[in-house]
Amino acid sequence: MKLNLRAEFLDGRSIDPIPVIMPDMLKFEEKFNLSVATLAKSEKLTHIVFLAWASLSRTKQTDKSFEDFIETVSAVSASESDPK
Repeated sequence: MKLNLRAEFLDGRSIDPIPVIMPDMLKFEEKFNLSVATLAKSEKLTHIVFLAWASLSRTKQTDKSFEDFIETVSAVSASESDPK
């Protein structure tokens, strides 16, 4: 599974693409005790924002905790960039 996300922030910035890779998915599964495969069936906004945060945190594009990060986000959606 390959996934690219796009995040828009309250200050007007956006980051696109945000590549979600295996370490981010494993972090998701550990936090929510859910398989990433369940995202296709039940897309919770919290889950999508968490995956964006996990990727940005891993790549050092944010040093905020997840709770602080969500206070800065206006939208997270699928990126139109090809995840290759």
